[in-house]
Amino acid sequence: MVLMNCFSQNSTDTIFQKEKNLKPAKKIAWQWIAPATLTGLGIWGTIDNNLVNKKPEWKEPDYLVTVFNRPLEDYLNYLPAASVYLMHLSGNKPKHDVVNYSVILMKSELIMLAVVTPLKKFTRVLRPDSSDYKSFPSGHTTQAFLAANFLRHEFGHKSAWYSVAGYTVATGVGLLRLKNNRHWVSDVLAGAGIGILCSEIAYATHQYRWNKKNNLSFFPTYSHSGPGFYLAWKL
Repeated sequence: MVLMNCFSQNSTDTIFQKEKNLKPAKKIAWQWIAPATLTGLGIWGTIDNNLVNKKPEWKEPDYLVTVFNRPLEDYLNYLPAASVYLMHLSGNKPKHDVVNYSVILMKSELIMLAVVTPLKKFTRVLRPDSSDYKSFPSGHTTQAFLAANFLRHEFGHKSAWYSVAGYTVATGVGLLRLKNNRHWVSDVLAGAGIGILCSEIAYATHQYRWNKKNNLSFFPTYSHSGPGFYLAWKL
């Protein structure tokens, strides 16, 4: 009986350990599969116009909503990322400290620039409004979904509604780009996938070695030319 109990306990422990090890793998898989699928659909739609490379017909006039003579999506695409800082300032602590999550955000932005800029240059897809050949992928949508995924990583463990809010705003940005005749559906799909992938790569490669001595200050900034970062090192 003693031997049987020991065997049973060991078997149970082994099963629980296997289940425990499987959960992170499944989670990681879905984190990569969803954005990869969106990116793939966007690329496929650009190649095959009969798939998703369409622009819906909107009855509303272009740029119906503007702020300071700029389309609303010029601001909304940064909102999920800005909300992380605003909530942190209000006392709602995110998953990581301000220096580490700021460095992760900066890495995400740099990866995004390294991916989106060459794609726009080499694919040369004409915009629906025929203004230029930089339609693919949608930079606004890429930025919005990068920011939404950043918000999910920092506050999603507290409540799923943070993630829902972030992705809702990002989806709205994509729809606005379509409504304002600036992008095809394939551009928006690819932008959403690329934005999430850039954020995931930044988190997956981060070593969390920053801010050990609390002598580094890192703050986001925004000017007429776009978003940026302020970095200060205390000697």
